[in-house]
Formats: sequence, C-alpha cells, structure tokens
Amino acid sequence: MSATVSITRNSQEWDGWCKQAGLDDVYFTLRYGKVWEEQEAGTVVGIRLQSELGDVLYPLLQVSLDRLDEGRGLCDLRVPYDFGGPWFSTHGGPLAARLALADEFDAVMAQLAREWNVVTEFGRMHPHAPVLYNGRQPAYAEHYWVDLSRGLEGVRGDSHPNHRKNVRGARKRGAAVCFTSPADVEAEARRASEDFIALYARSMDRLGATKSFRFSEQTLRAVLALPEIHIATARLGDAIAGMAVFLHAGQVLFYFLAASEPAHQYCRPANLILEEGISLAFHLGCTGLHLGGGHSGLAAFKSQIGRHRIPYYLRKQIWAPAAYEKILVANGCTAEAVFPGYGKLIG
Repeated sequence: MSATVSITRNSQEWDGWCKQAGLDDVYFTLRYGKVWEEQEAGTVVGIRLQSELGDVLYPLLQVSLDRLDEGRGLCDLRVPYDFGGPWFSTHGGPLAARLALADEFDAVMAQLAREWNVVTEFGRMHPHAPVLYNGRQPAYAEHYWVDLSRGLEGVRGDSHPNHRKNVRGARKRGAAVCFTSPADVEAEARRASEDFIALYARSMDRLGATKSFRFSEQTLRAVLALPEIHIATARLGDAIAGMAVFLHAGQVLFYFLAASEPAHQYCRPANLILEEGISLAFHLGCTGLHLGGGHSGLAAFKSQIGRHRIPYYLRKQIWAPAAYEKILVANGCTAEAVFPGYGKLIG
C-alpha cells in the first residue's frame, strides 16, 4: 500500500494542505500552534499522511528535553493547548477499513519517533473531530455541550431552572455582557485584552493555579490576537464582574478561558456570560457551545447550562520507555501526577 508522509513548519504550506483536505478549524492550524511555542518551550511542526485509505493531518509542538538530565538530544511531541490531535479524512468504507488508516498513521508516528528521538507524545483529542481511535479505548472524560440543533428557544428550555434564575437575577441587578474581538476597533480590542490578562492573573493567584494553567502574558496576548477569539466582559455599572474568552473553531464555539472578580459574584456574571455565549454561538452559525469539564463544582455548574455530554479522548504514548525511565529517575520525578512525569520541568 503506497503512502506519502510530508513534514512542514511553514504555515502557508500547511494551510494549503488543510484546504485540500477540507479542514477549516483553528485548532489544527500551525499559526495556532505558534501561539503556544513560548508557553510549551517547543516549535510547531505539521505532519501529513496521504494514502489509499485517506489523509491524516497532525499539527504538533516538538519540545526539546535538552534542559533535563538524561534528556540531551531527545524531544517530546505535544498537542497545543487545549485540543487537537490527528485529523482523519477517510474515503468511507467499513469501520475496519477506516481503522486501518489509524494503524497506518500509528506506524508513521512510530517511525518518526525513532528518527526524531521522541520520548513521549501527548495530546487532548478534539472532541468534535473525526477521530478513529474512539472505539479502541475508553473516553478519558465527558464534557458538557450546548447542542444548538433545536435553536435558541429549545436550548433555553433545556437549561436548569437555577441557571435561568441566575441569569434573570444578573440582569435585574443591572449586569450586562459585551463581546470584543480582534476585528473590532483596535483601542476596544486592546482594552478588553488588557482587562482580561489582569483579571486572569488575579484569578490564578487567588485559586493557587498550577503552572499548567498559569499562562504567560506573552502567550495570552498571542491567544487574544487570534481572529477567532471573542472576549466577553460582564459589567456591573463601570465595574468588571467577570470575563471569558471564547474560541470559534470550525463549527463549534469553545468556552476557552474565564476569570472572575470575587466582589461581584453575587450577581452571577458567569451565568450571564454563558447565556450570551450561547446566543453568540447561534449567530455565528455554530452547531453548539462546548463548555468543557473540570472539577466537581465546576462540572456541576456547567451541567446546568450544557445538558448534553460528549466524550473526549487522550493520545498518550511512551515511544522510548528506557529513556523515559532514565529521565524520571535522573530528575527526581517518580510520581506521575502529570504526563509525562517530568512535564512540570519543561513547560
């Protein structure tokens, strides 16, 4: 069976490949990957497989392990935050034939892992992309999702009474939400970005967030400059009560990042922001709003708004087990609260 593997670090070339395959989702672009290069201490690379079974497109960050003991000359492969993974375009046929494309791609990755001295590969698979591994492993988690197929009124009827009550209460107290995107007036977009960066930093400090969620100002500025970004600001008079960032990716609007002001939580700005986010998703022509998951309290909150659940999967591979163990031991990383076990030392 003939197959062609192509590698590029050029965004324009990659965009051309995506266009040929009919892929239009910012999560799978190299320009999105470049946003995360500083945060992940890596460089973006795009892998394409073309075969008789179909095509695969896989944008990644290649992260050097040189700074780690026993890591010189080695690297990891990571999907940029938050979702991505290999995107599969098959030519139809029975499930067995389509799964054969996944096998073919895994063989390609195994070969590249040897050539590039890859130790581990990790990524959160895009929950709305045609991933072929789903039948082979259990879902890592379920996320909450607002399905807009029934229109706005149908969605609002599905939401929990507590959410509707909180939205009414927020509006009664005078809270209102406005959206800003990079396409808006430059001064307005810049002010919204600066407001979010400052509020996000205060929120992360208050929550004691780990490094994995404490993004640098440089990374946040790059994220907020993406044309697919919409910043929501909930105001109570002149005060900011809460903010959120939404990412329009493909046919889905993602609830991407959020930050809050404790002094104004009594007016439930998060409920109002998400209610308006649903309207934004509808007017953008999206199939729905992806809320994500989180710890039990956050998940309970999201479940009152997104009554539908969707599984998502991880791509997690140790390509060089011996090298992996050496790095763990040499750097005192025996516990694996994160993957890879030395992840907190490199990104």
